[in-house]
Amino acid sequence: MKALALQGMFFLSGMGALVLETVWFNQLGLVVGNSVWSVSLVVAAFMAGLALGNASAPWLARRWRNLV
Repeated sequence: MKALALQGMFFLSGMGALVLETVWFNQLGLVVGNSVWSVSLVVAAFMAGLALGNASAPWLARRWRNLV
């Protein structure tokens, strides 16, 4: 049961990220005016967030005992 709840949370988190990515893409398309630039900015911000999370994960893992 716990595994199903954890999978559901991961699914909802990923779905929320995709929705927000689409919203940012549309909003940046209005500001920048070119879809290539807006896609580049959204992907760069997403990758920067992944890199920041990856860099902070070892530090947080040492402080927390139960990571799930």
